[in-house]
Amino acid sequence: MTAWSKSSGLSLSQARSEGKKNENASVLEMLDTLNILGAIVSADAMITQKKIVTKIVKNGSYVLCVMCNVLKIILNN
Repeated sequence: MTAWSKSSGLSLSQARSEGKKNENASVLEMLDTLNILGAIVSADAMITQKKIVTKIVKNGSYVLCVMCNVLKIILNN
């Protein structure tokens, strides 16, 4: 996975995940290394998880994809 800065056109961080099951843990670790203060973080639906969103909103904002079944859970809570 890669953290990319659109405004500077640079790759900020790269990490290799040990399979799909460990991808969320890798994202959490990567977020710990980045200064996302005031940033907008975007990602695919695979990492739209409560722990990840919680970590992002402490310092930044997010635009994340949500699958239909997850959207139903969110709307019902």
